[in-house]
Amino acid sequence: MPAVPNTLRRDGVYWWRRTLCLARCDQRPITLSLSLLTKELSIARGRAAAMTAHSEKVRMSLYKRIQEDGLTPVQQKALFQQEMRDYRDALEHEVDRRSRLPPSSSGRRPTALARLS
Repeated sequence: MPAVPNTLRRDGVYWWRRTLCLARCDQRPITLSLSLLTKELSIARGRAAAMTAHSEKVRMSLYKRIQEDGLTPVQQKALFQQEMRDYRDALEHEVDRRSRLPPSSSGRRPTALARLS
């Protein structure tokens, strides 16, 4: 099975890791490592993909804040870390919420699309 991008496994738990430049590339890149709070590969794969996509959105929004507010590298890193932690926690709560939904008559849990219709 292929490796999960931006992910590593420590003591059986999957971790998401990303290194990127938030402002100018003449500044030192930021490396962030967060536990994906799962030991299951399928859950880790989904969370890692979502985290990577969200990190790009956060990076682009920080560009604007850096230009407007003149954030220091320490402030940039703190904002990026907090946003990614909050997003990771939201992903975990979504999985927990979905696991508590009652199964449908087919025995499967309803998907988001099925609940909308």
